[in-house]
Amino acid sequence: MGDVLNALKAWELFIEQAKGMDNLAPEVVTARDRVKALTEAAMTIPMSVTFASNPTGAQIEFDGQVAPQRTPFVFKLTPGKHQAKVTLDGHEPLQQEIEVKAREEGQNLSFTLTALPAPEAPPATTPAPAPAPAKTADTSEASGTNLPAYITLGVAGASAVVGTVFGVIALGNKSDFNDNPTDKKADTTERNALIADMAFGVAITLGITGTVLLLTNTGASSPEKAAIDTRNKRTMQLTPFAGPTGGGAAATWRF
Repeated sequence: MGDVLNALKAWELFIEQAKGMDNLAPEVVTARDRVKALTEAAMTIPMSVTFASNPTGAQIEFDGQVAPQRTPFVFKLTPGKHQAKVTLDGHEPLQQEIEVKAREEGQNLSFTLTALPAPEAPPATTPAPAPAPAKTADTSEASGTNLPAYITLGVAGASAVVGTVFGVIALGNKSDFNDNPTDKKADTTERNALIADMAFGVAITLGITGTVLLLTNTGASSPEKAAIDTRNKRTMQLTPFAGPTGGGAAATWRF
């Protein structure tokens, strides 16, 4: 009937029960021949084996053939010795020889896997500092500075000092000329008076100009506002002058 394992058990049971029965001696001989043949046939019949692993979820190869399931599972193997390779992520692969016994269903085989050491963390690296932003020229402060006005007023003050010094000298020369009139003293007095007049004229001109710069300096403005201010700008221009007998300044207004 094709049931090799049960047939083999039946013949073996007959031989066991026929012991001491001489009248069954021929049948025992036949039974022994059948047991031998059936034993050889049983070696080709796959047996069901339950495979497990710790931890679970491992993959197993039997003689290079990958099982379709992961542990735990039941798989049929022919009796005999086989090479099993067990793999699982994060664990060392395991190769082991197993033996499946003939005529024994429901065998259990288990494998214990060793976890791989945790990978070392890479050394911490300090990020490179971000490059400093390029410095741009700050024109707002330069455009709104009062430095030109201060310089102009400083020169005006120096001119006033020069005018005062030469004015005093001219007055002294005039006094000497009145006491003892000579052409040389007259020329000297006229020259010093002219220098004093010119210095006072420059002082007045630059003083007014510096004051205007201080009063009209409103600081930085946008390019658009600067263009409008240029078109609508009201200006005053002072021009100093000097002559043989005196000096002064001329003013021109634009509005």
